[in-house]
Amino acid sequence: MMAANQTQFETMTTTATTGTAPRKIRTLIVDDQLIQREVLRRMLRSETDIEIIGTPANGREAVASINELQPDLVFMDVQMPELDGFGVVSEIGPARMPLFIIITANDQFAQRASDAHALDYLLKPCTRARLQATLQRAREKIHAEPPTHTACPPI
Repeated sequence: MMAANQTQFETMTTTATTGTAPRKIRTLIVDDQLIQREVLRRMLRSETDIEIIGTPANGREAVASINELQPDLVFMDVQMPELDGFGVVSEIGPARMPLFIIITANDQFAQRASDAHALDYLLKPCTRARLQATLQRAREKIHAEPPTHTACPPI
């Protein structure tokens, strides 16, 4: 089923005139727990349109990575040392914050995630089906908007 959905997505987003594949979705995984970052990385590995560009381990690293790497999508834990996930959103600012998905073990943050304009809210441990539904929403939103980052000019 996943392969069929993926193929359907690739067909939908392929440019008819050029036959090019859809652009990669540049993605950060932000979590202070290494095992949680690895679990999500492994779940995303089979998604051919997802490119993991960084795995910051705290809020300060997340702010620096977002500013430097300009991702399209951020999966972000709420409770982290130094600066929590909502602090990251506040520090980046709503106009510059990329599309983000809150991931947490506590369902008490659902309303705050909504208030912060998170695309979605995933409870750990996340099922593959729930992740797929969230990724589909992210794909639709990202491919409906122009990219937020620019390619580096050739040297």
